[in-house]
Amino acid sequence: MKQLEVTHRIAVGLAAAALVLPSAMTFADTPSFATDRIREDTVPYGIGAYSGYVNNIPAPFAKSISNNSMAVSPDQSVAVVTSSEHQVLRVIDLKDGHRIAEIGGYTSPRNILFEPDGRSISVSDDTLGVLDQISLQTHKVIQRLPLGVGVFGTAQSDEGGNLYATNHAAGIVTVIHPSTRRPKVVITGFVQPRQGIKIAPKHNVVYVTDIGAQHIAKVSTKTNERIGQIGRFIEVRGLSVSRDGDRLFAADSGDDTVSIIDTDTGVQTKIKVGHRPYGAALAPNEKVLLSGNLGNDTLTALNPDTGAELGTVTGLRGPRQAIEFSNDSRLAWVLNQDLTIGEVNVQDLAVKRILG
Repeated sequence: MKQLEVTHRIAVGLAAAALVLPSAMTFADTPSFATDRIREDTVPYGIGAYSGYVNNIPAPFAKSISNNSMAVSPDQSVAVVTSSEHQVLRVIDLKDGHRIAEIGGYTSPRNILFEPDGRSISVSDDTLGVLDQISLQTHKVIQRLPLGVGVFGTAQSDEGGNLYATNHAAGIVTVIHPSTRRPKVVITGFVQPRQGIKIAPKHNVVYVTDIGAQHIAKVSTKTNERIGQIGRFIEVRGLSVSRDGDRLFAADSGDDTVSIIDTDTGVQTKIKVGHRPYGAALAPNEKVLLSGNLGNDTLTALNPDTGAELGTVTGLRGPRQAIEFSNDSRLAWVLNQDLTIGEVNVQDLAVKRILG
């Protein structure tokens, strides 16, 4: 408890005074990711970050907490992937499957988001205590926000609105202004919010998985205040929300289920899936929901309307939360434990290619 209280004071103090690195970066209208070899770049720890090493050995802040992350560019040509067990980000061409680059310099990278213009990404690292914006042309840091040790999950609307960042050590969610990249407010009262954070624009709500409190917290996007909670879980993990905001889908690795929750009534329906599900990814056409079952290297496909099982995908290694769909819902990209991507034909429920 004492350690949590100290970390909370550090994180709140840092979040209140964000540091933005100067930059004179310019971009072409259409970024080019082509390369004839794998680029290896390293992001410097630099100003505003804690050291991630002790005696030249990586020393993660929360080694017992593991997760993975994948972000797909708006034009769906490129994916950037990572996991907390690797110290790198990997950039992969989704068209021909080759590895474009590896970006080092991190200790426990937690979550990746593409900026709405597709020219840069944001990545959190809970050991370094930073949220970095990185150019995909130069692979260098454009801006760094020192949000404090424990910074974890991130979410932003497609329109480029406020950016939300969880901190599992401090029990907070920081709301960041999209253009100034400075914290607007720090929301307290969480126990251990991690990666699961999604925005429901039509309901003006941000849903935050709080694994420590065993529920999903609700935050108003209008007032930036907590407005309640929904669902009961053992170990709540990945999270999706329907377009209309009427349904939530959440994985629970504690009882091998995926929950479908009516956000108006709060009624929660639990469906058994594979062993230790971490992911609950809803396709854009909302006709299939995929759970990433870490415990038996599979995906379970569900009908999101009825909860009926549609089938199982095999041929993957350690699938977790990192599952993304093509815009037409025909393909799913699933991150493997070794940072390769399994490309799944959704209709056939079969892995067609391994990328990266």
